[in-house]
Parts: sequence; structure tokens; C-alpha cells
Amino acid sequence: MRNVSAAAENEKLGIHTISNDEKTGIQALEREAPTKPMIPGSVEKREYNYERHGTTCLFGNLNVATGEIVAPMLNATRKEEDFVRNIENVIATDPEAGWNFVLDHLNTHPSNGNINQKPTSQQMARRVFR
Repeated sequence: MRNVSAAAENEKLGIHTISNDEKTGIQALEREAPTKPMIPGSVEKREYNYERHGTTCLFGNLNVATGEIVAPMLNATRKEEDFVRNIENVIATDPEAGWNFVLDHLNTHPSNGNINQKPTSQQMARRVFR
């Protein structure tokens, strides 16, 4: 947590603190029939049937100090190689800078390098209630 709270100071030194998160299994859906518009005395009507067009995975990278989104990436899978490529894309935006990455506990994250993992909700509860 100290690294996250020092993000603004680190930014001045050329060290970016990036909070990384993934949204996995995003479904691309389309309704089978067009929505019927409102008419006087009746609300808009939508059919409940839809067609699936597959899923995708979104990698989001937030610069903690500036609030800027850095090199977001859409991908069909969420393998470790995809995560590594995402981190490489982020670093490529400023190759001369230093980088701190704050991650959650998704299984695709390797456990080496300059990575700070976010505590789980259970770990946070233990800290609060001590």
C-alpha cells in the first residue's frame, strides 16, 4: 500500500505506478430481433432471445497518479502469455521509465518482478479487525 500512496511522488521521479485488472469472459451479444420503439400508451419492447458472438478478455491499466488509462488490450484468451504481452505493451509506452504494477490475484499473473499484489478482501478484513 505504501507504493500506491507514493504514486504521485514516484511519477515526478519517472516511475509509473500502474493498477492492472482484467475483465474476463466478456460476452458479445446481439438481440435476435430489433427493439420495438415506444408508442403512446406502451413502453419500448425488447425480445429476450439473443445471439452469442463469442467472448473476449479486457486488460485495463490505470496510472494511479494521473488517472490515465495506459495501453488497454482486448484479447480472446487470458493466458499468462497474454498478461506478459499486456505488460510489455504498457512498458513500451515509456521504455525509459521505471514501473510498479499493482495486481489482483488472478491465476495468470507470474509472481516475480516488481509486482505488488492487491490484498484480497479476506486479508483486508483481517487487517481492519486486528
